[in-house]
Amino acid sequence: MLDRVKLVAQLQHISNRIFYDNSLILEQLDKWWIEISNDEQASQKLKTVQCASWFGAIRTTVAVKSSISAYSIISVDGSQIYPDRHQGTLCYLLNIGFVQLSYGFAYKKVIFDSKPYIFLPEENIPLIHDQEAINCQRQELELQEGINKGGIFKEQFIQIPFLVLFDGALLFNQQEKKEEKKYQMDRYLSLLQQSFAGQIPIASYTSLPRSKDLITIINNYARLSFSDTATIFNELVDTQLVALYLKPFERTTIFISNNVSTRLLPQDFKLCFFYVHCQIEIVRVEIPLWLAKQDGMVDQIATIILDQTNKGFGYPVCLSEAHEQAVVKGPDRDFFYQLITTFSRTYKQQIIASQKSLKKRRINI
Repeated sequence: MLDRVKLVAQLQHISNRIFYDNSLILEQLDKWWIEISNDEQASQKLKTVQCASWFGAIRTTVAVKSSISAYSIISVDGSQIYPDRHQGTLCYLLNIGFVQLSYGFAYKKVIFDSKPYIFLPEENIPLIHDQEAINCQRQELELQEGINKGGIFKEQFIQIPFLVLFDGALLFNQQEKKEEKKYQMDRYLSLLQQSFAGQIPIASYTSLPRSKDLITIINNYARLSFSDTATIFNELVDTQLVALYLKPFERTTIFISNNVSTRLLPQDFKLCFFYVHCQIEIVRVEIPLWLAKQDGMVDQIATIILDQTNKGFGYPVCLSEAHEQAVVKGPDRDFFYQLITTFSRTYKQQIIASQKSLKKRRINI
């Protein structure tokens, strides 16, 4: 049980470290950003360090239309039931939810669907089936399902603008071990190649992003200028900088990521990102480089995203609906394990749950 009196006392003790006036820091941050934008040699100087690059002028803002009359959007999300040794089995479930929303043309406007996948630990070697590996596997299935659905749509409606939108980062989590990372990256690149070959536009949407790619640009530029000012920016994030100059219904210029994971990607598949002001918040959108180089495609993607946030009252309605299709709730989890128990009896194999799991189902005093 949470002791609320003690909680209040602790929060009061650290509140001055949580809530503080950073206006002076932001003012200095903006000055550095303006200096970089005025330095025609900035991108050349920063080539010697590991940070994001960009298209055109670094402080450019682009107006984006807030609505579009006819388009289709596809979103995929996933959830999971991790292996639980207390339930007597190590199999696990991934549930992939899908939604397709279409506007302004004669077509079935809404499609909802979900598909469960059950795995055993030995079925996907070389991945080790801890939670991190399972999360990566779920993200792979999400990307695969989205690209497959996008390909089907494009074959039927080649002239209709559409987008496959994912929640979170476009490059999913990387495993630590070398052999696992290579296995995962090979499969990821195969999916990106499939998207490129079919010219299927994919993007990811991050609400309340905590990325620091632009802050890293400023820190590196300041260090190259023989200044120690950069040390005061370590606690800031990109959206705090972008909020100083980006207005509602505007996007930033396009940046090309240069973090450790993306350096392994071929040129056409380098991950690009930009920030969009959706009135309520500034969000991060990621796309592959081949899309960023197509005339008008970035603005079309940004417009579709703005339209979806308007329809969803601040958050893309397609993503929230895909989440609802994917989410596995408590009763679903109970049904999953009850089903395993039922099948175990059919095959005359006893499933023994731990006393810990059984204890959670009842309370004794």
